[in-house]
Amino acid sequence: MRIALTLVALAASAPALAQPAQPTHIFCHKTGERVGGLTKTCYYDCGAREGGLQKYVHDHCQDWTVRWRLARRNPRLT
Repeated sequence: MRIALTLVALAASAPALAQPAQPTHIFCHKTGERVGGLTKTCYYDCGAREGGLQKYVHDHCQDWTVRWRLARRNPRLT
């Protein structure tokens, strides 16, 4: 009987302990860009994760990119 009560208590508290997963997409869409000097940073949104990709000022920011190309900090020139 104790085992059954323990299992019921664990089953009832499991959803409260689990945090909802935030969706993260493989492909990220462009949300904006900022020019500074001879470089510009292209900003992308991947659902739960945001990031930037730094390019030269004359290069075009793609409308989408894959999430592993993005840098959260210190984007490098590509």
